[in-house]
Amino acid sequence: MTRRTTLSLLTAAASSALLAACAVGPKAPTADLPTAGTGAFVGSTSPTVSTAQARDDWWRLYDDPQLDALIQQAFAENNQLEAAFANLRAVRASLSEARVGRFPTTTTSAQAQRSRASAATVPGLPAGEKAPEVDTYDVGIQAAYEVDLFGRVESTIRT
Repeated sequence: MTRRTTLSLLTAAASSALLAACAVGPKAPTADLPTAGTGAFVGSTSPTVSTAQARDDWWRLYDDPQLDALIQQAFAENNQLEAAFANLRAVRASLSEARVGRFPTTTTSAQAQRSRASAATVPGLPAGEKAPEVDTYDVGIQAAYEVDLFGRVESTIRT
């Protein structure tokens, strides 16, 4: 292979890798609300319609003990609302975790160590004498930041 062929193959491979890195996935669709659903309630101008807050115990208006018992049973045995809240908390936590990728990360470390060498390994140490103790301290900090050049972090937040 000649040098020119090798250089052109290397250029083609680098160009292909660069173009492949630009593909980060489809953009999330935007949700457009219909204009008919954004206006006021149609019957709100009628005198028979009340705009006051609805009662939390609306079923008690019927004064039916059987209905009261059924509602109490539904409240006691229905855990779908709790599951929905748990799912919402999980989604919010994962979204929060994905958003953290936009910021730099830091890591700190600290270490203290006390050691004593063996008397046999310290040259010039008189016989029967202990080697001195040595204290070693190590403190470190690391900072890292990922430049979202190809949109990987942004696409995880969008999905």
